[in-house]
Amino acid sequence: MKEPVIANALDEAAKREILNNVSDTMTKEDLLARYVDSFIKQNGIENYETREISLRKAIASVVLGIVLFLEICWFMLYHPAFSELSAKLVLLAVILIETAICLFFLQGQSMRAYLIREVIRRPDDSIDNILISQVSGSRSRFANLVRVLLPLFLALAASAILFFKPHMIFEKNDMGGYSVRYYTASLMPEQTVVVPETHNGLPVNEIRGNVFQWLGFTEITLPSGLTQIRASSFEGCKNLRSIDIPYGVTRIAAHAFCDCASLQYVNVPATVEEIRSSAFRRCYHLFEIKIPARTVVNEKAFKESPTRIIRY
Repeated sequence: MKEPVIANALDEAAKREILNNVSDTMTKEDLLARYVDSFIKQNGIENYETREISLRKAIASVVLGIVLFLEICWFMLYHPAFSELSAKLVLLAVILIETAICLFFLQGQSMRAYLIREVIRRPDDSIDNILISQVSGSRSRFANLVRVLLPLFLALAASAILFFKPHMIFEKNDMGGYSVRYYTASLMPEQTVVVPETHNGLPVNEIRGNVFQWLGFTEITLPSGLTQIRASSFEGCKNLRSIDIPYGVTRIAAHAFCDCASLQYVNVPATVEEIRSSAFRRCYHLFEIKIPARTVVNEKAFKESPTRIIRY
């Protein structure tokens, strides 16, 4: 690793060369830039950066790492409404764009630009004193590379570890039990999902809205104590083939199984009192369903589905 810089003032020969090559069209900013270029070259610090530059880069990297981690967490919790492949591509594109913006910012934090700004900011000080004071102690930019990139690697590594497998997150409700609040997407998704009968000794009796939305599992087992399936709970689960709704569920909310294109079989128990709008919309393989005679079915519950309703 290269030692920290101990800078020297620009020698007289270099100063005379700069002054001898001044043209009528040259501005003060051009002259300053030439002076700074000569100072950098004389001290051999083209590949060095000051502590201030390193700090700015580190802060930018930490901010980007935090933003990426929060975005990945949001995506994994809410798994937005597009197909799984499209969602991953969108997330990847966002990460790449934000990383490119950060890298562009880091690239702009050059020694030359920083020194010019410092000289302009302190017009009453000696140029040589400013340059020496700012440059002394600088280290090779490669020595700071790990420190700059570490937050990004930590954010991605933490996300990969946290969401390697899916997590089911519960929330206590006012019905004397727990609701399934989130089911995260993951790098290794499960094809078969089992919702437990209990959590912390209390029954799991509700599936909250959007919990399993747009996930790719093919089978799911629901707890026997379930009473509520909220809106869009399974919307867009295109690989789900069958669902056995437990006895005790009283309502199938709007869009609960909308866009479940592979759904072929649904067991609707006698306790279901209502099936709301678009509950089974665009379920293209649900050709037949048996529904209790007393169940109120919204006229749009099976819109765009080839479903024949059989009352029992």
